[in-house]
Parts: sequence; structure tokens; C-alpha cells
Amino acid sequence: AAEEAANAALSGPGLLKMLRAAEEAEDEAAFTTRVRMALESNRFTMGEDLGFGRTLLHHVCMRPPMLHQAAWALYLIDAGAAVDVADEEGNAPLFPASQSGNASLVAALLQRRAAADAANHHGESALHAAAANGHGDVARALVAAGADLKRRVTSGEHEGRTALVIARARLHTETARLLEALDPESAARFEAQQRARRSSADARKLAEARARQETLDAEERRRDEKQATLQAARRSIAEAEAAREAEAARLAAELR
Repeated sequence: AAEEAANAALSGPGLLKMLRAAEEAEDEAAFTTRVRMALESNRFTMGEDLGFGRTLLHHVCMRPPMLHQAAWALYLIDAGAAVDVADEEGNAPLFPASQSGNASLVAALLQRRAAADAANHHGESALHAAAANGHGDVARALVAAGADLKRRVTSGEHEGRTALVIARARLHTETARLLEALDPESAARFEAQQRARRSSADARKLAEARARQETLDAEERRRDEKQATLQAARRSIAEAEAAREAEAARLAAELR
């Protein structure tokens, strides 16, 4: 039983448990020592799929920002972990690291030549992930490493959007301003599109107002026409009544 427990501790799932325990204890050495033992025992390999195509490096990068995260990532990469391996969604470890906003972890991955502009199956890059979560410092590091500011998401929630548009849509004002400064051409194009939309909206409102006024004018003309018809009918009736009275008076005069 003891041997079975020891073997389990050196397996992929066992290392995930150790990752969480070391994170809570803020113990850098506990995790790296366990990984070294697992590798030496041949009970674990760096490319092992721990679910959904994710490696141990993915899991380290998916954790919320923590003290030793960057050091653990560097240890795993130097021990043989592939820095750009993609999971089932097409995400390399840099994507969740950028999503969580851990700037030191992102810097560590970029230091080990992680592809700054790699995209997943939706065409989302780490820069899109950073922009969507308002991590301006991470976005700056990614752009400096070669991330494409003009890349557009190809499908999903942010389809057709650049990182700048995503940051604005999520109301991350400071991140949007940073991205504007990094890519003034895209910022100018966005402003032009916004002006065009506002102009189009104003033109549509004006056309709707004119249509409403034309409808009101037509209704008023119909009312006037109806009133004129009623007045003409009244005049006809009055004229007929006057003619009848005149005829009656003439007959009365003849009888006298």
C-alpha cells in the first residue's frame, strides 16, 4: 500500500495535487523536488496528457497568480516541457498565463521563446486573452515580443475583433488606451468607424423623423379634406333648404 501511494504521488494526478499543496504552502522546492523524483522514476513525462490535452506546464500556467508560478514554469521548461504545446482548444500555456494576468509568468514563458502570437482554434491569441481581462502590462509585453495587434478573432464570442476592440467592449479603458498608443493606426481606424456609425445613426434618425412628419402631414391633409367635404355637404343641405323655402313661398303667393 505504501509503495502504491508513493507511485501515485509520482504520477501526473499526484503532481497536480502537489502543485495545489505547494501553492497553498508557498513552498517552491516541494513541487520542483516532486517533479524531479517523478521524472527520475520514469512514472511521469513532461508531455503527459493530464486531461483535455493539457500538460503539467498548462496546469501551472492555469493557476491564479501565485508566488512561485514563474519559477515552476521555468523549471518545467528547462526539464523538457514544450513551451508551445497546445491543448484540445488550441491553447498553449502562454494563453492561460496571459488570461490570469501574471506578468512575471508571461515574462518567463517569453524568455523561453514562447510564441507570442500563437492562436487557438477560435483565432484567439494570448494578446486577446490579456485584453479581454484588462491586463495592460501583459499586453505590452506580448506586443513587444511580437504579438500582432491587428489579428482578429475568427469565431466565438469575440469574432472579428482585435485586442483593442475587445478591451473597449469589456470596458477596460486603461488597457484600451495602452493598445491605442501601441497601434495608433488601429485606434484611428476604430474612431473613423465609430464616427461613421454615429453618422449613419443620425441619418437614420433624421429619416425616421421625416417619415413621421410626412405621416402627420398626410393625416392632417386627410382631416382637412374630410372637413371640407362636410362643409360642402352642409352648404348643399342649406342651399336645398333655402330653395325649398323659396318654392313654398312662391306657391303661397300664387294661392293668394
